[in-house]
Amino acid sequence: MKLKSKKSPLLKPIFFVILVQIFGSLTLAQESKNGAGLPTSQTDAEIERVLSNVIAKTPSLSTTQVKVESGIVFIDGSFVSEKDATWFSDLAKQLPHVLSVVDRTEARDLHISNLNPIWAEIDKLGNRIKQALPALGFVALFLLAFYFLNGYLHNGIKNMWGRRIPNPFLLRVVTRLTLLPIWLLLLYFVLRMLGLATLGATLIGGTGLLGIVIGLSFKGIAENYLAGLLLATRSPFTRGDLIIIGEYKGYVQNLNMRGTTIIDFSGNLILIPNIMVIQSVVENQTANPQTRTSFTVGIGYQDSIPKAQDLIVKALTDVQGVIADPPPSVIVQELGTTRIELSVRVWFNVKDDREKRIRSRAMIRTKETLLANGFNLPNEVRELVFSGPLQVENVEANDGSRALTEKRAQEKKQAEANLADTVTAHEAHDPSPEDMLEQAEKNPLPINATENDLLKRS
Repeated sequence: MKLKSKKSPLLKPIFFVILVQIFGSLTLAQESKNGAGLPTSQTDAEIERVLSNVIAKTPSLSTTQVKVESGIVFIDGSFVSEKDATWFSDLAKQLPHVLSVVDRTEARDLHISNLNPIWAEIDKLGNRIKQALPALGFVALFLLAFYFLNGYLHNGIKNMWGRRIPNPFLLRVVTRLTLLPIWLLLLYFVLRMLGLATLGATLIGGTGLLGIVIGLSFKGIAENYLAGLLLATRSPFTRGDLIIIGEYKGYVQNLNMRGTTIIDFSGNLILIPNIMVIQSVVENQTANPQTRTSFTVGIGYQDSIPKAQDLIVKALTDVQGVIADPPPSVIVQELGTTRIELSVRVWFNVKDDREKRIRSRAMIRTKETLLANGFNLPNEVRELVFSGPLQVENVEANDGSRALTEKRAQEKKQAEANLADTVTAHEAHDPSPEDMLEQAEKNPLPINATENDLLKRS
């Protein structure tokens, strides 16, 4: 038994309609491609109108003209940059009904009288400023608040370092160096709030590089600066100290970041670079005020050495400026050809007197004391050359001995008188260290007048 399927009578009309619709769509698409998509005078006019509006709104294309014929776009005139010409040509190619683009423009230089690009950039800048006004206002308030709080922060850091650093100038430098990273972080946060985080990181990273470049460029100045800080920290001398640095000797008048200024005994101001002070041997004669000076004196071989020593020590004890502890001392230095040389050593306070003045007083008292006590002070051996023959006269021994005795008695009497006069003897007045420093303050070096003194105490 065969079953026959029953077909619906509506199936054939439905398939017919679907085929007609598919065929019609394909036909319309082909017609649109072959006939309706071709350029016409109306499409040419519409394309030309659109491109003309673009030219009118673009200042860099103000000298450019456009013409459309049968779907072909002709561009004439000139352009400022090749980038603008390429952009306009690509824009024209993207419009419908455009078959081709013919670019007949040429490059031109921007004339100095054409200010349109400048005004355009100013307008853009104005718009950016308007957009950034809220952020700028917030940054201004932030900086203003930090400005008022900076005083409290500065005082806090200064008090923290002030317990360890007594020098006020060094304290000020360390305080500023401590505040420097805080200011750099503030600058980074401000730039980050303005949307310039990359610039902030570049500036902070470039600070170290800038420091290296500056350090290499100003190597000598940086060395003196660091040496000045080291001298202020270690304090090998202070204002008014008598120091010797190399061949220079004088009283310390000023210490700044460039050099150390001393005033010598002639009143000359000498500026020594700090790096030289650090690298040289510094002899501070004021650090220990008890200083010794010495000189030599000769006596005859017939004189008593112990008696001469005792007389000299007792005589020098009363000399003004010579201290009693340690006491003066006299030792035999050399047995010469015609005399015995004695080394006389005395101690004095360098803050109260000068070495040359003490030596002068001690030598005067020693000479008069020895002569007053009958000591002979022979001269050194000298060679005498006579140009002609000598006349020799016979003198009796008694007359010569009598003349020598009278001469020595006369020298002894005169020495006793001179010894009494040494108490009231006139001495040349030398200015004291305080007087010389005051003179240096009245006539300072220009660098001392403009830079702070690291030796001054608050």
